[in-house]
Amino acid sequence: MITRFSLSNFKAHAHTDVALRPFTVLVGANGVGKTSMLEGLHILAQCLRTPTVDLLRGPWAPRRLVRVPDVAIELSEAFHRSDGDENTIRLKVELDLEVDSRAFSSTGSVTPGGKDFASSESFRSVHRSHPLIREASSAVMLRPSARAIAAVGHFTLGGSRVEYDGANTAGVIAAWKLDDDERLQQVTRALQKVVPQVRALRAKPVATGDDGVPAGVALFVDFDDAKDVPAELVSEGTLVALALLVLLHDNPQPRLVLLDDLGAQLHPSAQGELVSLLRDIQAQNPLLQIVASTHSPYVLDAVEPADVLVFARGKEGSARVRPLAEHPNANMEGITTGQLWTMDPESWVLEGEP
Repeated sequence: MITRFSLSNFKAHAHTDVALRPFTVLVGANGVGKTSMLEGLHILAQCLRTPTVDLLRGPWAPRRLVRVPDVAIELSEAFHRSDGDENTIRLKVELDLEVDSRAFSSTGSVTPGGKDFASSESFRSVHRSHPLIREASSAVMLRPSARAIAAVGHFTLGGSRVEYDGANTAGVIAAWKLDDDERLQQVTRALQKVVPQVRALRAKPVATGDDGVPAGVALFVDFDDAKDVPAELVSEGTLVALALLVLLHDNPQPRLVLLDDLGAQLHPSAQGELVSLLRDIQAQNPLLQIVASTHSPYVLDAVEPADVLVFARGKEGSARVRPLAEHPNANMEGITTGQLWTMDPESWVLEGEP
């Protein structure tokens, strides 16, 4: 589990260093660095398995991530392993501006006891048996899209996974129906706590073409008052909650789940139910860590101020982050965590800034 995380010269973050808890919620206005922190956590986890020359491409190309081009990007985390040991994982990325704006070099390290790895390597390539690989690299970042979740899926028994945007949820449900129906029922019961009207989840073969081969499987949902509702007609909030629950009930379950905009499109009461449900899943698996951004005070009402990091943009444009527990009114009785945040969402974060 990650206990501390820092980012330097990474998108909105000139330098940010924060403690992370088993369930950490990131709040703040748009464009203040919440998603950047989720991306940094994901990159640091993935570089343990994937060489950065392959990982840092497209939207994660270093020229898109760097804040000041002639200064290195640095990511670092303290990771507390299940066996009690702690490792520090670091990644440093530098642009090679003399060669090309897209050229970069990187070095990674794990201490204690780890050999450094370069751009064409990963930690796995130089330390195949290190226990850190399995734990610290088991991370997923979910940015759910209702359209992707509702799309046709494909499956193989024991090999179907939900994609980062929720795509292939139908494929996983179809595989479970054939091979692990109890897991499907667990997800159905969990979803009912968030959306009580749900009765059952189904995945049906899509109409075949001339060759008679199914093109895939489509998702359908039974509700109290309607059966076989196609996924594209189901509410966005229900689909997003479903994709998340499928992900968290998969085997193996990820150790780190990064969620962008937790609670979006859900009714306020359902937002709190979803957070409570996630905490219940964590109670069953204490190794699971969740870091999520949100704009909802109702999500915050389901957690403690110590679980919340508040983001604001400083005078020079860089992110400033402080725990909500440091709010001047954090010890006031009779107010919820959501109320505490909304009474003064960011000015106190910038107090004392030069």
